[in-house]
Amino acid sequence: MSVKLDGENIEVREANSVKSLVRKIKEDLSSTNRMLVGIKIDGSFLGQRELEEELATDINGKDIELITEPTGELRGNMVGQALSYLIDLKEWHAEVDYPDDGKILSEIEIEKLEQVFEGFVWLSLALDNLANIWDKDPIYNGRTFSKFMEDSKLFLAELEGALEQPEENERLLTGLFFNDLPTWIAEYKEVFSDTKDCLGGSYDYD
Repeated sequence: MSVKLDGENIEVREANSVKSLVRKIKEDLSSTNRMLVGIKIDGSFLGQRELEEELATDINGKDIELITEPTGELRGNMVGQALSYLIDLKEWHAEVDYPDDGKILSEIEIEKLEQVFEGFVWLSLALDNLANIWDKDPIYNGRTFSKFMEDSKLFLAELEGALEQPEENERLLTGLFFNDLPTWIAEYKEVFSDTKDCLGGSYDYD
């Protein structure tokens, strides 16, 4: 087995599977300013889905490359991508007319609604990864950041449930899209903007 971290050979004796290797490397990186962002096995880069499928794979006899990036740079990029996405989403949402029959699927394809859901899942995960930048729990519109995250996950769970049977839940989807979504777009934008300010308003942190 050959393991390289950012091009340098390393020894990892405690790991025998992809899952245990990733856990070990993340533990080692936790006291540094770098974060694991990629893994290659025998020259093939694993995307998130492929990585999840390969977690139990035995790594003995394989060539493995691990790639890291500075934590500050990753945080900055994450915040920038989130704000850009929210701005685009708000502009697109404003162009969608409320359907005359009250049924959203007459205006928007289900695939687009699923993309919106996936986008908010990513936003939620991004904030989870950024949560440790604050010394204390900040307040947004009368609720703590922790409560904001809890409420947003309830919204996502409701949206996910409605999307499982969109035709049967079309009126619920209509309400979530036209009544709830604009509020969540604005609130996520406020939180990410505050996060950018907390990080210094610059993406060059290291």
